[in-house]
Amino acid sequence: MKMDTTTSTYTRASTLFRQQPKARRALPIFPVLLWIGLSTVAGIFFVWTSSQAREEQYKIGKLKEEISALEMENHQIRGEVARLESPARLEKIAEDQIGLVYPEPGQVLSLSPTVASEDRQVSFAQPSGSSSGN
Repeated sequence: MKMDTTTSTYTRASTLFRQQPKARRALPIFPVLLWIGLSTVAGIFFVWTSSQAREEQYKIGKLKEEISALEMENHQIRGEVARLESPARLEKIAEDQIGLVYPEPGQVLSLSPTVASEDRQVSFAQPSGSSSGN
């Protein structure tokens, strides 16, 4: 039995061709560098925006602390104003430091209301040493 040499040669060549390493195509460098560059820029942008957000959060925290301190100071000042404007305190100062006293009932004159100002009553206090006829 004689083998066909063409078939065996073809089979042998086919087997040898499959066993040989395939030549690799050169990797295109520009798309790879472009992808690396874009990834780097995106990473830098992400880090920068994150740091800016943290900085703004820090500023917001500081402003909230300042607002809280100012609100506390405002509350204290309003309390001080209320204390200083209290009628009891003003009356005490008027009596002790200035020497003011309430007029006695005979020292107050009431005027009858006029037609133009019927809803208002005017009264005058006279000093204790003067007569009511002046």
